[in-house]
Amino acid sequence: MIIRPASRKDCQAIYSLYQSEKWLSFTEEKVRSLFSTNLSHYLVLEEDQKILGFSRYLTDEVLTTFLAEIIIDKSHRRKGLGQQLIEEIHKKYPLTRIELISEADGFYRAISFKPVGTGFRKSE
Repeated sequence: MIIRPASRKDCQAIYSLYQSEKWLSFTEEKVRSLFSTNLSHYLVLEEDQKILGFSRYLTDEVLTTFLAEIIIDKSHRRKGLGQQLIEEIHKKYPLTRIELISEADGFYRAISFKPVGTGFRKSE
């Protein structure tokens, strides 16, 4: 199993993982667009040339890394793969704090994240 930066050839697999979670605001076009900027970074977790999961994050490389999404294929959950992706981000930016907004609080609490305030979102 390897963790590597995603490339454009991974767009379809990443899009499929978004769809499997019913995150329908991530259209195929939007996922391709995310790869067109240098603002979003994707890491993929791959085994036997199949993408089992990914994380997308943004960072200023100094103070804050924001974990935007993390998805692990349902058949590969509860094996520590999400935690491995987060650890890889932390290795890349060890001096930054990792911030996120979550609907999976139990997962983040289990890997030592602490709640801080509340989150808000203004949608389109």
